[in-house]
Amino acid sequence: MPVDLSNLDLDLTLLEEIADGSDEFIVESIDMFLQQTPVSLHDVGNAFDEMDWTTAGAAAHKLKATLGFLACLTARPLCSK
Repeated sequence: MPVDLSNLDLDLTLLEEIADGSDEFIVESIDMFLQQTPVSLHDVGNAFDEMDWTTAGAAAHKLKATLGFLACLTARPLCSK
């Protein structure tokens, strides 16, 4: 049964362009995203809980860059707020 991916907030065009045909690069980049994103979200959450706005901003900025790399078009602007 095919999976419907049309609802995903994801556009791999930039990643594919940077990868220049290297599937290994794409897989490694997505794997890194899957490993780092939960940590970054946790860091943002902890910083908010502690009202540490400098750390929250830095963690959100890192997350924003990661989301931009994978063109998460809806989630990325949320990190700017």
